[in-house]
Amino acid sequence: MNKQTWLNHIIELSGLTPPSQGGNPELWRTFLKEHNCKGCVECRKRSKTRKANLRRKEREECMRSLGLISYRTETGAIRWE
Repeated sequence: MNKQTWLNHIIELSGLTPPSQGGNPELWRTFLKEHNCKGCVECRKRSKTRKANLRRKEREECMRSLGLISYRTETGAIRWE
């Protein structure tokens, strides 16, 4: 789940405006804390996507710091050399 889909999910449930769009940050944080305690499946999907993206960025940064260059193979896999 991408960030915008997750944001739309939270807005739909809470009826609040996000702080980035001029909403109250305290109300937003309070709702998120209460909502996350319920173990929402949609929010867990967003969490998994976010963690995977962070791991990928970290791996790419490490490879680039070693002087490696990425390229895409015919099958679509990313290789480093």
